[in-house]
Order: sequence, then structure tokens, then C-alpha cells
Amino acid sequence: MATMKIPKQTKLWITKDERKIRICDMDVMHLCNTIRLLERATKAYYRQKSKELMFLLCTIRGEMALDHLMGVVEEFDRCTWHDLLPNIYYKMVDDAKRQGVTIKQIREKRELETEYGPVPINGLAQAVKEVTNAI
Repeated sequence: MATMKIPKQTKLWITKDERKIRICDMDVMHLCNTIRLLERATKAYYRQKSKELMFLLCTIRGEMALDHLMGVVEEFDRCTWHDLLPNIYYKMVDDAKRQGVTIKQIREKRELETEYGPVPINGLAQAVKEVTNAI
């Protein structure tokens, strides 16, 4: 059975110190941390928007305004925080998969399994280079 090769992700990520780095050039630990950051930020945004909508429902007066707001609330109720994740998140997850990391492993900070045995998460890139050089 043929496996599908996941292409390298060449989209740019801008770090907090404003350096631009291609997703495929991020080390595994940086990639996993960034994925978790995007998840946390999106969940926080979703919770904040939920609170804002509930506040507006309690404070807005007027039939037309309430009808419009109810439409917004109903639309918001149909989505989850996953629906609000930025596109770059999925590019990062794809690149993590390309490097042999699963979502479960990303969310759990523990050792990652590779076909060559357990490797600490921050040493995966180095281990891959060593194995590649040995072949």
C-alpha cells in the first residue's frame, strides 16, 4: 500500500520577535508550541466572543436590533472554536505530520515515537539528521 507523501509547508510564520521563518524550517518543539499557542488563542477568542454576545443580548433594546443579534448568535452557535482556527494552523499540523508527529503527541508534551525508536521531542530534528546521514 502506497503512502501519500506530505509536502513541506513553505508558508511563513512571524515569530514574537518579528523574525520570518518557513513552517518547514521550524524545529519540532517550536512547531508543536506554536500549534498549541494557536489553539489556546483561538479558544480564548471564542470564549470572549461568546461573553460579548451574551452581554449584548442582555443590554440591547429594540426589536430590529435584537432580531439581528439573534441571527448573529444563531450563526455563532453553529460553529466551534475549531472553525475559527487560522489557515496557517492546518499548514503547521500538516508539517508536524510530515515530520512524524501526531496531534495527540503535540498536545501531550512527551517523547515522540519514530520508526527508529523513542526520541525526546526537542531532539527529533537532530535524530532525523543523524539517521539520514547514516543511510
